[in-house]
Amino acid sequence: MHKGKKILALLLIAAIAIFASCATDPKKGLENTNGTETPPAATTTTTVPAAAPVVVTPAAPVVTPAAPAVVATTPVTFEALPAVSEVELRNLFGVASLSRNDAQEYGIESVLPEQYAAAEEEYQSAQAHYESAMDTVPYDGAIAYPVKEKLENSTASWEALNKEGLPLRVEAERDKAVDMKFQAIGAEAPELAADRYEGAEEYYAEAESLEDSGEYTMAISAYKQAALAYEFSYEKATANSNREVIFANGYAKYSPAYFEMAEANYASEEEYWLAGSPTDLAAGVAALKDANSYYDEVSARGIEYKSYESKDNAAAAKEKADSINAATNASEAYASAEDILMEADANQEAGNYGSSAIWYGDAADAYMMAYDQALAAQSSAEETYKTAVETIAASEETASAEGLGGNPYLVEAQGYADSARVKLNDSRFADSVVDSNEALNYATMSDGYVEKTVAERNAAEAKAAQAQLVADKAEADPAMAAARDRMAWADANNVKTDYATEYKSASSAMTAADMAYSNERYMPAKSLAEEVSATLSPEFQAKVEADRAAKASIVAVAPAEPVTPAPPAAPIAPVAAPAEPVAPAPTADETAAAKTAADADIAKAADKQAWAKSVNGMNNFSAPYYRGSGELDAARFAYDRADYAGASVKAKASYESFAAIGEFAPLPATYTVRLIPERRDCLWRIAEYSFVYNNPLKWPVLYEANKKTFKDPSNPNLIFPGQVLAIPSIKGEERSGSWDPAKTYKPLAK
Repeated sequence: MHKGKKILALLLIAAIAIFASCATDPKKGLENTNGTETPPAATTTTTVPAAAPVVVTPAAPVVTPAAPAVVATTPVTFEALPAVSEVELRNLFGVASLSRNDAQEYGIESVLPEQYAAAEEEYQSAQAHYESAMDTVPYDGAIAYPVKEKLENSTASWEALNKEGLPLRVEAERDKAVDMKFQAIGAEAPELAADRYEGAEEYYAEAESLEDSGEYTMAISAYKQAALAYEFSYEKATANSNREVIFANGYAKYSPAYFEMAEANYASEEEYWLAGSPTDLAAGVAALKDANSYYDEVSARGIEYKSYESKDNAAAAKEKADSINAATNASEAYASAEDILMEADANQEAGNYGSSAIWYGDAADAYMMAYDQALAAQSSAEETYKTAVETIAASEETASAEGLGGNPYLVEAQGYADSARVKLNDSRFADSVVDSNEALNYATMSDGYVEKTVAERNAAEAKAAQAQLVADKAEADPAMAAARDRMAWADANNVKTDYATEYKSASSAMTAADMAYSNERYMPAKSLAEEVSATLSPEFQAKVEADRAAKASIVAVAPAEPVTPAPPAAPIAPVAAPAEPVAPAPTADETAAAKTAADADIAKAADKQAWAKSVNGMNNFSAPYYRGSGELDAARFAYDRADYAGASVKAKASYESFAAIGEFAPLPATYTVRLIPERRDCLWRIAEYSFVYNNPLKWPVLYEANKKTFKDPSNPNLIFPGQVLAIPSIKGEERSGSWDPAKTYKPLAK
């Protein structure tokens, strides 16, 4: 029994004792209801004498007669019966009632219903006998004595029941507190209502301590208080979550009165929490429940109003799509938007405002997608038409330059171009593209016609040129043969050593002659070959032999073995026609001009490289960036060797490579889920990334596209690090490759 309860029982017993003492005169036996005296029960064996009657005269004093003579009689012996006093019986009933009250107060019936029923039945029986004994007039302690045992047994039963039941009740209250704790955790109370949750944990720890020390009645109250505190943290966390949604979506402005009432209840919980009593905690829970009820009403109305706002947005998007005839130019996307709008209307009519707002948002996006596709179709039609016009103009210029302007193909091309322009103005973009392409085809046929005609003309000219080439070769062949013979003589006689100048001149001319000959420049080859033969002429050969013979006679110790003279060179054939002049070396002015041009081209390429680097081109478009860098290095190398023309060519190629780099990398088509402890990846947050959809509300698009790959397709919240998610295009945006943190992406428009 709780210590406090024990003290209360003692006080009650004392009160009963005082009451009993007030009802009994200590000088008399117990009085009956009519004022007569009931003698106390005999407790010893006595001899009863014959007594004379006592006459009572009201006016005279009572005279006590003299004792009669003792008459010898046979003694009568009585055995004393056990009895219980009224005070003791009342005390016993009070103790039994107190034990029963403990069982009732601490709900023992809920954990030991059968034992409780038996104890109650026993108590009711004892109470009935007790009341019967107490109603007996006069009170008879002997008759009441069996009631004493019944009350003692009832007290023992209640105390045994309480002893067994209190730990079970503690366990039951602990289970309730634990259940409430898990509800609080489910509402994210440790994060959203940390101080309240921590307070509940302290209450729970105190209850555990009381349970461990055997203070069961106090532990029951402590666990109840812990359960209330956990419920408090649950409601507080729910309120904080509701407020976050309301503030994030601006719902308060739609229901200011409800919001004010919610906030008033929300503000009042602090005082209740600080007070801390079970009554205060219960009042705080009630206040927070009222607040959440009002918050729910605010959110419900906010969602409804948002639904109508979303409907207006969808209507505006539809109007925009209609302005560019998206129903024709983006028929599939437009039809999809119409279907989504119907679903949104159906949900709104059914009162499903939350889902209808999402459907209307999707409808607006679908109409904008149709608009974007139609806009792209318009851009494509305009670009194709522009290309057709430019191509026709170029074809006309080419044909006119060859004297073939106004041919039938150009006439057809211009007719289709005119038709394409009309359809473009009528927003019939697909049809306009068809006609523009036809115009391009006819312009191409005109180019083919001109090319064929020019080719035939050139073929005739080439035939004549070939004949001349054969003739030139016939003239060059003997000169080349003679030059090769002279070079063979020079190599055989080691002319390079003693006559380096003549040999170098002849060798250079021979190399140039071979190159010209291999390039079918026969007349220059002939001229160079004749230069070789002139340098290594028979006169030069004779001089070489004479000089060496003279040297040999001076230094020879023994007669040297005669040198077999080289056969005389073949006579140089007379020149039939003047040789084609060798291109003169560039003048200083030409070199300076080439150098200036190379400087400008290299500087331009370097500037473009710097720009590409500033927009992260090395990561966004690595192939063209590094190709352009290599070409720029090659240009600088050629420049250092004074090859300015080659440097310009390489620098221009470098510039073109850098020019192919865009400001942003293409948006990714896939995303790999990351482990971010401080802000876990989830579909909501992934959809919010600027390179995904820049809108967390688009998470259902990711879910629908990837749920077949989920470990639990029914749970959109269950994703794992390393999981690869496909990112469908929602606005016609082009996507390719996987997301790379090193790349720079243009944020998708919200």
